[in-house]
Amino acid sequence: MAISIFFNGHTEDITSREELREALERFDEVPQFELWVSITDGPSICMLRNGEHAWLMYLRYEGDSGFTSQGDASQLDDCCTWLKFDSWPSYTNISH
Repeated sequence: MAISIFFNGHTEDITSREELREALERFDEVPQFELWVSITDGPSICMLRNGEHAWLMYLRYEGDSGFTSQGDASQLDDCCTWLKFDSWPSYTNISH
């Protein structure tokens, strides 16, 4: 089973644990990023990182409202200020 990685606008397929380990080590060198790790027709996890701040979201399946990391809500802007959204995408609204 291949894992699909989307990292700061670039996609790659991972087919082994060694490839995954190497990719995660590369990503850890970057202080600000958007990372999606997905399995086709399966779960996905998203990480937004800005320095020491990060936000995680786990989706069990496409269309899932997801589970998100918890922490000090006042620091959310510290994590996500480098992301320039005119408005948040509708899928981030878990009230629907």
